Amino acid sequence: MKKIFLAFLLSLFIIVLKAQNTEIKIKFRTFKNQDIYLGFHYGNNKYIRDTTHVDNKGIAVFTDKNKDLKGGIYLIITPDMNYFEFILAEKKIFLETDTGDFIKQMKVIESEENKIFFNYLLYIEQKQQEKQNILKEKAIFADNKQKSDEYDKKVSQVDEDVKNYMKSLIEKYPDKFFPKVLKMMNDPVPREKLNNEADSTYSEYLYNFYQQHYFDNVDFSDEKILRTPIYESKIDRFMDRMTMHHPDSIKLSASRVIDLSRANEEVFKFTLVKLFNKYAQSEYMGMDAVYVYLAERYYLSGLAKWADSAQIKKIYDRVVKLSSNLIGMKAPELIMKDTNDQYHSLHAQPGIYTILVFWDPSCGHCQKAIPFLEKYWERVSHDSFSIYSVNIGNDGKEWKQFIADNKLSFLCVWDPLNYNNFRVLYDIFSSPVVYLLDKNKKIVAKRIGVDKIEEIVNILEGRTIPEKNDLQDSKKEND
Repeated sequence: MKKIFLAFLLSLFIIVLKAQNTEIKIKFRTFKNQDIYLGFHYGNNKYIRDTTHVDNKGIAVFTDKNKDLKGGIYLIITPDMNYFEFILAEKKIFLETDTGDFIKQMKVIESEENKIFFNYLLYIEQKQQEKQNILKEKAIFADNKQKSDEYDKKVSQVDEDVKNYMKSLIEKYPDKFFPKVLKMMNDPVPREKLNNEADSTYSEYLYNFYQQHYFDNVDFSDEKILRTPIYESKIDRFMDRMTMHHPDSIKLSASRVIDLSRANEEVFKFTLVKLFNKYAQSEYMGMDAVYVYLAERYYLSGLAKWADSAQIKKIYDRVVKLSSNLIGMKAPELIMKDTNDQYHSLHAQPGIYTILVFWDPSCGHCQKAIPFLEKYWERVSHDSFSIYSVNIGNDGKEWKQFIADNKLSFLCVWDPLNYNNFRVLYDIFSSPVVYLLDKNKKIVAKRIGVDKIEEIVNILEGRTIPEKNDLQDSKKEND
């Protein structure tokens, strides 16, 4: 009797486990005997997850098959690449439709989430048609301002109806996933501009408001938000359009959203990896400071638990090479010898700006860039500029010959035994590499082309640095 009872419990346990497996059943009315695909959103991309066959009764079934299907917005895709979306937030889903019009012909047999979702889609389609009809009628009265205004009010009312419908779903189904998606789509609403409030004051208020509240409608604890087309695009908009493009501002914004994402480990991982890679690969000057900040705050601190020791070491090595040459930092001192074995200090160079360039006479790009720099040097005031050019090659004879052949008149130095450790201090792994330093030897620009030096100086100064002839003409006028 005891054995029978245990066997009964075991069979019941197996039945319960089986019932917990995700099952997605689709019934097509006329579409039969073909394969279909199960896809899903992940950030800004779509991926195929699985395939199954539609039998001769028009029924197709997807199960997780130990693949651990995770919730989100999924897609059923036919061989001709037509598809419809549905919500995966329940273990059992049964939908009936056909290929003529997936949405209009949709019947949700089992799934409360998808009843909400498809009712919403039908409502939106109805309202879009209503809006189009109003706009067509408005076009007839394009020259009648009174009529045109009346139609504008009707359009506004349709928009208000949609807004209220979305709000009602969010309030009625606070624990359902799709209403969470609708809520995530809505940005927080700031206050209106006050009477007599300066534009600059209101702009500052708006900036701070969105920095503090932009993600108020996002449930970071729900991993399903990753498998929607909303979450990643919201991050992109926040970082690219609602944050000032300055490393300090970006560091603050990035850490704000990353810290919020720590409510869920997978959301945290997605958010950190996205932003870390974004600024590791940025084409904008100075963004390496963001990379270093994120690396130290999250990876090197041990918070990114998914990163293995090899990845952490790689990040650490990169941080070491970047952390001494970030924009705004004082350039590390270099003391190197010239062609006559006389030593020169980088920090002792005079002028408002110092151009620090690392180059190799055997480098094809350098063979064009360095003569270009010489021409620039010949026409600018040496009271305003100095050049500290470092040969990173090992062939002293070739270096000296290049200097002679190109009649280089600016300071050329080298460190053949690498006493200065300049490759690490200045992250030199290619050439030419140009840094621009101010009079205090702080780095104000880095990794710029020699043809961009003048443009960047003009931006920094807000004027053109006087050339030799300009200074001479000015002196004559004063005389």
